[in-house]
Amino acid sequence: MRAPVFTVRWRAAPALALVGTVTGWIVLAALAGCIPTAPNLAPGAESLPCTGPSCVPLNGGAPVTPAATVDCAAAERGVEFAPFTVLDNENPNLGLAEYFYQYVDGTAGLTPSAYSPPATLADRCTAAPPGSNYVYHTSGGPFTGWGGGIGVALAHLSQDSGFCKSPAPSVVCPAAGGFTTSTPCYCPPNGSDASSRQINAAALDVSQWDGISLWARRGPNGQPLMRVLVGDKYTDDDISYLMYVDTASAPRHCERKADCGCNFQDAVCSFYSSSPATDPMYHLPVITTDMNFPDPDDPPRTGALFCGAPGSHPGSASQNLFSNNGLKCDDPMGNCASNFCGESVCDAPYSAYAVNGSDAQFVNKPCTTYTYRNGTQSDVCYDPAKDPLPPEADEQCGDHFAFPINLSTEWQFYKIAFTEMFQQGWAKQAPTFDLTSVSVVRFTWDVGYIDYYIDDVRFYRTARGSSDAATP
Repeated sequence: MRAPVFTVRWRAAPALALVGTVTGWIVLAALAGCIPTAPNLAPGAESLPCTGPSCVPLNGGAPVTPAATVDCAAAERGVEFAPFTVLDNENPNLGLAEYFYQYVDGTAGLTPSAYSPPATLADRCTAAPPGSNYVYHTSGGPFTGWGGGIGVALAHLSQDSGFCKSPAPSVVCPAAGGFTTSTPCYCPPNGSDASSRQINAAALDVSQWDGISLWARRGPNGQPLMRVLVGDKYTDDDISYLMYVDTASAPRHCERKADCGCNFQDAVCSFYSSSPATDPMYHLPVITTDMNFPDPDDPPRTGALFCGAPGSHPGSASQNLFSNNGLKCDDPMGNCASNFCGESVCDAPYSAYAVNGSDAQFVNKPCTTYTYRNGTQSDVCYDPAKDPLPPEADEQCGDHFAFPINLSTEWQFYKIAFTEMFQQGWAKQAPTFDLTSVSVVRFTWDVGYIDYYIDDVRFYRTARGSSDAATP
């Protein structure tokens, strides 16, 4: 059966954040004033946000630091860009990193913490009027697990911006996709199977471009490493999810898993009630996994399982959820906590498509400890009596094509050729980098602090007639 094409794809609201501002959160408010307590702090470390397994700020973040403006036109000479921008941080009413989401290992959070987070005014180009440019500034840490990432689903360009939306896409593409002599084509090849339907809904064809480019720098205390990732149908969790919803029995290009333990955290998984009579201290930030999208086949839930107290740790990924007082989680008066664990993870929506309700692949599954063939153990949403075995690493999604860049405290223009991007080897190996089905762009990091400034993320190619080579 063909599933409906979802036209709303909000990876919204800060499930990463501790976003409640209710004065009753006495314990959480106390955390906001603490500072890192490790001995022998490096100079300037005290200015970084207070974060970690037991100390996550309600607000703050690294201060905005200035950097000299540069000749942007000279840096971009000999390059031309796709007719759409992945990230430019501009908005008619307010600077936003539009459609960008966040995900972390749960040991620390990010500031700002939200879906489509606010951007920051920061001059970059010498020729631009002062005070006219927005950049995406994000900071946080120290991350002590595997780190985190920020990213954007290109479905927002393919569908929400109408580039490839059926039945009348703004660009008519040949069956094979790719560049045409007269019209740029950035819609994936058409097809009628589950894979083609969902790739058309979630991806773009960037095969006529050489790579991806961006402007970036870091704050003085942030780590220099930032990986630039581009994912396709062979690596993207979102496409795997959409294919399951479309036709669960159809083979997928990679498989998802749902981790439901309290990984990397000094916390245990415990139940908290949403009833003030049962739990007068913590009921306010408790949102149940069916509060926004009730399951008619299950009785209403009266609470949820959380890693530590509700809101004491960041959730794993930003989601579009409403709080228990009916406001969006990113509303200053919204009461939300999303550091779910156990069966509450299994019953929760898939963060990228939260408006669809519970994740059909994992809802009502028990949280089960499973040992993989390499000997590692993990708590996953899995019913041993009914389900196929959880996917091994060489079947899993997520290992996108990546290239590491080394940031300085000054603005730099980075060009990363697709031919220089490779998988890291921790999940399923793609048979090829399929540039006709590119669906996600991300920026990731490892342990430690981050303090990134990012602007003008675009697909690029060497300008026709230019002698400049496309180099990373």
